[in-house]
Amino acid sequence: MTKGFFLLTLFLILFLNLNAQSVITGNVTDSKGDKIAYASVYVKPSFAGTTTNTEGYYKLETTPGKHTLICQYLGYKLFKKEIELSTTPLKIDIRLEPESFALNEVVIKEGAEDPAYPIIRKTIAKRKYYLHEVDGYTCGVYIKGLQKLTKYPEKFMGQVVDFGGLVDSTTGIFYLSESVSEFSFRQPDKIKEEMISSRISGNSRAFSYNKASDMLFNFYENRLMAEGVSAKGFVSPIASDALFYYRYKLLGSVIENDRLIHKIEVTPKRNADPVFRGVIYIADDLWRLQNVDLYLTRDAGIEFIDTLRVRQTFVPVSNTVWMTSTNRFDFSFRILGFVGGGNYVGYFSDYKINPDFARRTFTSEILRINNDANKMNVAYWDSVRPIPLTVDEEDDYRKKDSLQMIRESKHYLDSIDKRVNKFSVQNFFLLGYTYQRSYNKMTYSIKPIFNTIAYNTVEGWNVALNTDYTKYFENKKRIDADGEVRYGLSNKHWNANASFRYLFNRFNESSIKVQGGTTVIQLNSENPISPLVNSLYTLWGEKNYMKLYEKQFGKVEYGKEWFNGFNADISAEYGRRNALNNTSETHWKDYKNLSYTSNNPLLPGENTLLFEPHNYALMTLDMTYSPGVKFITRPDRKIRQESAWPKFNVTLRKAFPNLLQSKTDFLSFAAGMRHQIDFGMLGYLDYRGDFFTFIDKKQVYFPDNFHFNGNLTWFTNFNLSTFGYLDYYAYSTVNNASALHAEYHLNRFITNKIPYFRKLKLNEIVGFHFLHVKGLPEHYELTIGLEKFGIARVDFVQSYSGRSKPWFSFRCGLMIIGRQ
Repeated sequence: MTKGFFLLTLFLILFLNLNAQSVITGNVTDSKGDKIAYASVYVKPSFAGTTTNTEGYYKLETTPGKHTLICQYLGYKLFKKEIELSTTPLKIDIRLEPESFALNEVVIKEGAEDPAYPIIRKTIAKRKYYLHEVDGYTCGVYIKGLQKLTKYPEKFMGQVVDFGGLVDSTTGIFYLSESVSEFSFRQPDKIKEEMISSRISGNSRAFSYNKASDMLFNFYENRLMAEGVSAKGFVSPIASDALFYYRYKLLGSVIENDRLIHKIEVTPKRNADPVFRGVIYIADDLWRLQNVDLYLTRDAGIEFIDTLRVRQTFVPVSNTVWMTSTNRFDFSFRILGFVGGGNYVGYFSDYKINPDFARRTFTSEILRINNDANKMNVAYWDSVRPIPLTVDEEDDYRKKDSLQMIRESKHYLDSIDKRVNKFSVQNFFLLGYTYQRSYNKMTYSIKPIFNTIAYNTVEGWNVALNTDYTKYFENKKRIDADGEVRYGLSNKHWNANASFRYLFNRFNESSIKVQGGTTVIQLNSENPISPLVNSLYTLWGEKNYMKLYEKQFGKVEYGKEWFNGFNADISAEYGRRNALNNTSETHWKDYKNLSYTSNNPLLPGENTLLFEPHNYALMTLDMTYSPGVKFITRPDRKIRQESAWPKFNVTLRKAFPNLLQSKTDFLSFAAGMRHQIDFGMLGYLDYRGDFFTFIDKKQVYFPDNFHFNGNLTWFTNFNLSTFGYLDYYAYSTVNNASALHAEYHLNRFITNKIPYFRKLKLNEIVGFHFLHVKGLPEHYELTIGLEKFGIARVDFVQSYSGRSKPWFSFRCGLMIIGRQ
C-alpha cells in the first residue's frame, strides 16, 4: 500500500510538472516611454506567443525552462532576451529602440529606377512559392472585434436617435466581441473552423459572427477580396502585375536577427486604381514579407467606409516556414451623420504545418459554432485571451454584462415598448405603425397608408389595410401571419385574405404555409408592374397597363432543404377564378390619341371578359439545386454561402380536372439555370437561361400561361429576368418558349478613367436579353447602364421585336425593390 501511494504521488508530481505553465507579463514601450500597441511577443524554441493590447500590455504563457524572449514591431529593433522560467509568474517590461533604416548613398540618374524595384521583382518571383509553401496547416485563432460611434445626430428621418444604452456614452463602444477557434486549411481553398468560445459584450445569449477565414488577407494572392468593401478586390503590392499599378521607393534597410530587412514604400501609379498605400518590409535572400502596414482610401474604390488599414506581422513557426502571427484591420466611416470606426484583430498561434488530416475534415461545413461556445465564464477568458483587454474594453464588458439582466427584464422591455409603440399620424401615413411586445418576442405592424391607396381601371380608387404579425420562439423558430382587407370604390367590392407560415426548423428551413380568401391579382403572378407606377401612368398618362382578375382560393404549402443545396417546395391550391372588366375611366390628363384599353389583353379594344368563371385544382412542385454550397452551422440555425457553381431550378405544375368541379387540365414544365462568373478586376457576368413547355394542355386558362416580365414604363427594379421594353402580355403563351438574360458588371473599369464619373463611383453594366416564343417574332434587347452602390440604376435600352427598326428607351429604378 505504501509503495502504491508513493508511485501515485510520484505520478502526480510528474504530471503537474509536465502541465505546469509559466506566465510572463509586462509592458512594451518605446524609448520615450510611449506604449506600443500590437507588438508581437513570443518565445523560442516553442514559438508560443502573444500580442500587446492598445495599452502596450502583454501576457504570455509557456512551459518552464530556458527560452529566448523575442519582441518585434514595425520600425523598431528586434528585442531578444534569454530567460529561464519557473512556475512563478515573471514580469518583464520591454523597451524597443527605434530602428535606423540606413539608405546607402545611391545616385539615381534621371530616368533610372529606384533600388526598390530589383527587390520587388525578386519578391514577385517568389510569390507563388510562398503562396503554396505549405500544403496545409492547423492553428488556433483568437479574434477580437470592436466598433465605436464617435458622433451621431440627435434625430434621423424625424425619429429621435436612442440606442437604449447599447452605445457607451463615454467610449462610444457599441459592439465588442471575442472568439476562439481551431482553424484548418488545405490547398488550394479547403477550410474548416470550429468556434470553441464566443463572447459578446452585453449579450451572453448571442454567438459571435467572427470568422477566421475573414482574417486571411493573404498578400501573396494577386487579388485580395474584401466582401462588403469592394466588389472587385484590390491588387497586392507583390502581385504578378503589380508593377503596372504601383510605384516603389526604398526607404532603407537594416540588419535584424542576422538578416537584411528592406523597408519599401508603395504608392499607386494612378489614384483611382484599386491599390494600397503604405509600407512593406521584405527579408533579403528569402524575398518574403516580414511585416505589412498598408491602407486603403475612397480613391481605391472602397465603399461604405472611409479608410481601411491593414497591418500584418509574420513570425517563424519552424526553421523554414513563416506564418501570419497577427492581422489587424482598422476602419473609419462617416454615413448620414453617423461617424465612427473600429478594429478587428486576429491572433494566430499553435501552428501545425502539413498535418495528416482525417478523411472527413473538409466538408461543405466551413464553420461550426459549438453549442456551449457562449457559456464560458470570465476566468476562462482571462486564461485564453492572448491580447489583454484595454481599460475601456474591460469597463464595457463590466457595464453591459451587469445591465443585461435589467435589459432582458419584462419591466425594462415594457418601458421601451411603451415609448416605441406611441402612435403618430405622420409616421402612420409614411412609415406605417408597429406595435411590439419585446418580452414576448412579438410584433404587429400595419403598412403605411400611402402605400395601400392606389388606382386601377378595374376597381377605380382602392384602399387596403395590410397587417403583419410575427412571433419568435426558441432556436429562431418563427410564426409569420399577414392579412389584407381591400375595397374598390368603383366596383364597390370587398376582398379579404390571410396567410399563416410556421418556420419550425432553421437548419433545413422546414416550413408550412396556409393561405386563403379572396383577392384581386395581376394575370402575371410575378406582378410585373407595381400599384404605384400603374396609378401614375394610368392617371397621368392614360395608360392602364395593369390587368387583373379575382380569385377565391385556399392553398397549403410545405418546403424544406432536403439535402445540402437541394430545396423543394410542394403546394396544393384549389379555388375559383373570375375575369373582370373595367369599371372606372378616371384620369387627370386627357390625351386625344389615347384611351384606356380593356382588362382583356387579348382584345384590348373590346370590353369582353378574358375567360369564363371556373374552378381550378392545382399542384405545384418547385425545386432548386445549388451544387457546392458551403455553410455555417450555428447553434440555432444553418447559414448558407453563395456557391460558385450554377443554380438550377425546375417547376412542375399539374392541374387536375373534375376535382370538385375543376375545369383546368394541364401539365407544365419550366427549367432554368442561373450563374455568376467572377473575373476579378474586370468585373463579373451574371446570366440565366430558362426553358418553358406544356407537356399536356387540354384546358389552360390565361392566368396559367407562361408569362414574362415585360415593362412599358420608365421604372423597373432591374431584376435580371425583367425585360426593358416588352409588352406585358403580348408574349404570354402555352407554346414552347426560352429566354436568356445576361448582364456584365464592369465594376468601374471604364468610369474610373473619366475624372467626373470617377468621383461619382458609378458602375457600368452592359446587358443582353433574349426571348423566343414559338409562333411569335423573337425579341431581344441590348442595354447599357450605370448603377450606384448596387441600389440605384439607370439604363439605356435598345429593343427589337420583329421590327425593321429598334425601339430606344430609358429605364431607372431601385434595384433593392422586388428583386429575385
